[in-house]
Amino acid sequence: SSRSSRSSSSGLGEFDCIFQPSPETKIEYETGDYMYRLMFQLHGSAMPRAFKMAFPSALAALVLVILTQDLQDARETIGMYSAKTTVIWGSLTFPLLTILSFRTSIAWGRFWDGNSLLHAMRGEWFDSVSCLATFSYPAKQG
Repeated sequence: SSRSSRSSSSGLGEFDCIFQPSPETKIEYETGDYMYRLMFQLHGSAMPRAFKMAFPSALAALVLVILTQDLQDARETIGMYSAKTTVIWGSLTFPLLTILSFRTSIAWGRFWDGNSLLHAMRGEWFDSVSCLATFSYPAKQG
């Protein structure tokens, strides 16, 4: 039949690409500065809101680091020595890291749930398309 004579070694049959564009006919696209404008756009971005939340904390941390030597004398005056500072940092970071680990665990669980649902949906689509192809092929023959 003519159908089997048209099929090539790739097995795609009538879907084989006959036309291969030459390098002269290919279109070269120039992005220019579009990518940079896309990366740093503010409309629809979460960065302005995140900046509003993070900037005061970063500024306070910077001030504390700069004034560490000046605050050393004040800490010794009120009786807060380095051993107490370590205990304070430990008591503050433990709950923070615990909350962060639980949130990360929940996020990973949601990611894998979504991933498994995506693969299940892909399987359903494959079954649907294969049934469509199987049941429509005999209709062409008859």
